[in-house]
Amino acid sequence: MPSKLKYKKGEKQIRQVAQIKITDVSYDIILHHVDAPNNAKLLEIMQVKAENKVDLPKIEGYNTVSGYSLRNAEYKPLNAKKEPKSIINLDVSPIMNKYEATAYWKGDQNTRENAVKFEIDYRKFFDNSNMIYNKDLAVLSSICAFDIYSYNPEEEKEKGRDMSYLNVKSMEHAISKKTNLPVKISKSEQFSTYVGDNSKKPSILLEKLGLEDISNIKLNGYTQDPDDITEILIGHLKLRYKGKDRNMIVLVVRGTNGTNSEWTSNFDVGAATTQYTSLTGSHPEWTHKANHKGFDVTANRVISAVEKYLKTYSLNEGSILITGHSRGAAVANLVGKYFEDKKTLKPFTYAFATPNTTTSSNVSAYKTIFNVVDRDDMVPYMPLQKWGFKKYGRVDSISVHQKYESMLYVRNAPEGTFEWLIEKDYNNNGMKDKTLALLGDIADSREELYRFDKTKEGFVKVEPFPDEGSTKLVLGS
Repeated sequence: MPSKLKYKKGEKQIRQVAQIKITDVSYDIILHHVDAPNNAKLLEIMQVKAENKVDLPKIEGYNTVSGYSLRNAEYKPLNAKKEPKSIINLDVSPIMNKYEATAYWKGDQNTRENAVKFEIDYRKFFDNSNMIYNKDLAVLSSICAFDIYSYNPEEEKEKGRDMSYLNVKSMEHAISKKTNLPVKISKSEQFSTYVGDNSKKPSILLEKLGLEDISNIKLNGYTQDPDDITEILIGHLKLRYKGKDRNMIVLVVRGTNGTNSEWTSNFDVGAATTQYTSLTGSHPEWTHKANHKGFDVTANRVISAVEKYLKTYSLNEGSILITGHSRGAAVANLVGKYFEDKKTLKPFTYAFATPNTTTSSNVSAYKTIFNVVDRDDMVPYMPLQKWGFKKYGRVDSISVHQKYESMLYVRNAPEGTFEWLIEKDYNNNGMKDKTLALLGDIADSREELYRFDKTKEGFVKVEPFPDEGSTKLVLGS
């Protein structure tokens, strides 16, 4: 509001003047100072004349970084280091990005699509408890876990089939790296992780969401336990919030890529017995014997790569979002457990279709890990609970068959259902529990999986069920 309002003499016939210059008008301006030294005496209210250029108060030994604005005055020591190239100041610009992502699946006949909206509010990683399930973070995590799957068919005839990718567009705001203020996104800023010629680049998603120093790391080529391999995407973002510089890190672990190696690792439960080591050799990277051996070795290799990345970019504190699907979820589950134990970073772990990962007795003690599973899916029930296996953290489950699938025929599947999306039958024949029970008949514990019984009773024969169109295991045949 004006504190004074005066007009010079001679400026009376206002209606006959094309342009009016009002002088000698003063305003009271409230100043908000960012990063000023604590002992500096700064004005809280500044009186400004309309015709004058505004100069900020000077502080000895400091430069004014930004010119006067209605938002803030920012100060920095003369010998200060250069700012990170894209720090987002949440104290100035709390409005975060809203997006609409369209997931595409190239099936046998058509390309299907399914849209989902998601919001990124970085404040949630610092204000919100990581022990409370957050839908926005779960949706963002599922999109990242979906898109990390690369598609590299070995045979030419397989190109263009069963391929997934994302198209993403901004719904409301993005943050300008130059001004740290919300800006509107033009159509040219929409992006896709599909790069043509039936190929995709998953790192595009993290790049467009503002993360920097993104690494796509393929963890393979080991001489010991060469099957315990995977692929990760990791990136980070510098943020300023409540006057403090913070780090936000995103880690995505890919699920099984269809190779024999990764499937071998999935089935390599492991046992702390001489029978197991005599059959398979030593496993120096299997450090937690209660854990599934294939998942534990892979998780330890991921942790080693992540720790190296954190050291490279001096990411000693902040928050980390960890996610993965299926095999990737199992590895993410163990990596999430590691960071919850370590306590240097604030972990948020969202894992999807998570297999069981451990026989440890304290799985429920972990509060920052959320496992989202489909009750119709057999994968989250393997390895068997009968053998003592569970998963770290909380489990949220839903039956896709009961909740979403009203048709069991692809030809009549409603738009948006699983069957409509991938042009395949959601084959829920109700045999999951019976199959799990039959697998439990093979062994009573993980240790028994590695005991060879060469007697007649030890052989297994597969026979069809008479009336159910499925198979059964017959022991001792």
